Amino acid sequence: MGTVMANGCGARMLVLLAGGNMRALLVLLCMGLAAQASLTGVLSSLRAALQLGRFAPEALSIPALLAFTGIPAGLVTGAVVLAATGALAVYARPVIVEQRRDAVMGCSSGFASLRAGGRSLRRMILLIPKCSTG
Repeated sequence: MGTVMANGCGARMLVLLAGGNMRALLVLLCMGLAAQASLTGVLSSLRAALQLGRFAPEALSIPALLAFTGIPAGLVTGAVVLAATGALAVYARPVIVEQRRDAVMGCSSGFASLRAGGRSLRRMILLIPKCSTG
């Protein structure tokens, strides 16, 4: 996520900095500060615990945290999907009201591509040969 927000990886930022991009300098400074914090600063205890195996990285996953709190994962997934759909509907309301036909056609083509994509994905999974471990 950080690479997307910074608009490139560290190597790309180095190339952009060589071209005179000042934003790349800021990104590289932030990357350096984060690396220093994980080595000797605030994040060093978390890094050391992960390296020594005190707790597995899987224990930090969202499903594991939900299982710890007792909240069903399906409920959280449904709430997130509903919230995202509602936010998108509020954001796109002016377009939907003004260009109703285009909105309906866009939704129907999106649902059709999802349906076709799911079907082709199932076919691809069925066509993958089984690997033998012998």
